Amino acid sequence: MQVVKSHCTPILLSSENVSSLEMILKMVGDGALLVPDPLIKKTCIQVFHELTEQWLVNDHIAKSSGIVSGFRSYLLDILIPGMFRIFLRGDFNEKDASHFRVVREIAQIVFLLKSKCGLNIEQYMATVFPEHKQMKGEFVAMNLADTQGALERVMASYLQMMKKS
Repeated sequence: MQVVKSHCTPILLSSENVSSLEMILKMVGDGALLVPDPLIKKTCIQVFHELTEQWLVNDHIAKSSGIVSGFRSYLLDILIPGMFRIFLRGDFNEKDASHFRVVREIAQIVFLLKSKCGLNIEQYMATVFPEHKQMKGEFVAMNLADTQGALERVMASYLQMMKKS
């Protein structure tokens, strides 16, 4: 975490370490997706948030890099859908402060992808969760959210509505 927070990610991308990057990111992703402790989940997601900020938003590595496209694909294909599935489980309580912090961290990443990288949340959610087509209004609201706080509130509402259905 300290390497990422200190903007030292070039260390991860150095010729000595780049071969281990996929394994490192997989371990952090597994922490977010597989470890039940919400504090560990939040910390792991914070790493992805920092990397999103540095690699996808602030362009600290070349956009043409396979690392950028692979990282973005991992976020959109594995991490974010996996976290939403966790959020929808009965043992996840978004009203609990420690659990809501995990939702907030994912909302930060999704908001960055929307506001800085052009992600259309409505289309993304409809594609990733076609079984939730009855939630189209929430997907539209997520896409229209103009602040991270607004997105967090819509996401919390979506989770509560999905758990009731």
